[in-house]
Amino acid sequence: MNLKAKVKLIIIALVTFTACKNPHKITGIAFKADMQFVNAESNKLFTITDSLTICYCNNYTVYKLPYVTTTMKAKTNKNGDYALQQTSENSIKYNFVIHSSDNRYAYWFDSLSSERPRRINFDSLLNFRAYGNFPFFQKAKDTLLKTEFNSSANILIKKYIPKIRVDDSYPDTMYYYFKSGFKGVKYSFSKDLDIYPQFKLFKVEFITNKVPKGNKGMDIPKRKFLFEVKETKIDTTSLIKLVEKFETMEKKL
Repeated sequence: MNLKAKVKLIIIALVTFTACKNPHKITGIAFKADMQFVNAESNKLFTITDSLTICYCNNYTVYKLPYVTTTMKAKTNKNGDYALQQTSENSIKYNFVIHSSDNRYAYWFDSLSSERPRRINFDSLLNFRAYGNFPFFQKAKDTLLKTEFNSSANILIKKYIPKIRVDDSYPDTMYYYFKSGFKGVKYSFSKDLDIYPQFKLFKVEFITNKVPKGNKGMDIPKRKFLFEVKETKIDTTSLIKLVEKFETMEKKL
């Protein structure tokens, strides 16, 4: 092999090796949802929280999906007999889903150590776990009320109200927050609003006002839905290992 061929081979090897190993090429965001609801019996607020992490590595998007496992432990008496009293311990574990660009399917790993991912419909994943069909913004149904810029925080805020409020489940006011950053992040709350080259829609807030004498003659309290994405640190080592493992098996799937 001549020197020119050797140099060419080395360059190809280096490109392959560093394709996803440069941490600067890996971008991660943490998605969080906090949604307040009213208990029909007590008329008190309770909050449902949801979250996931989305990582971008070249042509791959990796979704880190948390879930809670519960371990039951039965206490025993001094004779070693099981007692009626039990305790439970909760722990958070993660599923991982990898999707390559323009593929209608994604691949679900039960854990980082899984060797046999299962194929799933990508749109179903977005709708089920990433709020893909949630109406964050409805262009035909909402009206822009005010736009303001917070110069100290470098945040653009747009305030909308619905043209017609169908029922009490529909918010009275919607706020949309934009700021710079999020380079390489493809996730969007709304393609209609994510139109600024220098800003990213990173937070959506729905406010539903208090309803006097709404539920069984009781006031329905003011409630809020908050959705937000933040740039987050990524465990690049484990992510790279997962992506490399997927690359070796992708052609066989």
